[in-house]
Amino acid sequence: MEGPDRPVLDETLRRAQVAMAATGLVFALGTVGFTDLRSGAGVVVGTLVAMGNLWAFALIVRALFGRGRPWGWALLGVLKMFGLFGVVGWLLRQEIVRVIPFALGYASLPVGLTLATLFAPPTDDPPATDA
Repeated sequence: MEGPDRPVLDETLRRAQVAMAATGLVFALGTVGFTDLRSGAGVVVGTLVAMGNLWAFALIVRALFGRGRPWGWALLGVLKMFGLFGVVGWLLRQEIVRVIPFALGYASLPVGLTLATLFAPPTDDPPATDA
């Protein structure tokens, strides 16, 4: 499906990933400044999990609305969700990361998406009219 006219990461998703990474970095530096290095690492891990989740979600949604077999991609979406739950559960159960720093890192997903949307360049689409 991906080709020269359809890159894996389009500009909107790329902007969201950069905003999430920047948000996660700011959160991690703030966490290290107030607590310890392990908490900062938990924020980084949470941010990386969030970025991977958004990337996989974008690929699955693009495929669902494209050509092909949507049931296969829908099944992959369900497997991705269980995989996400499994990875997060494993990270927390093994005490690799702490809950609050990990959640703060994962919060870079909505914050980064919001920032990417707020600072997006204007589109050339004409405004809709009620005619």
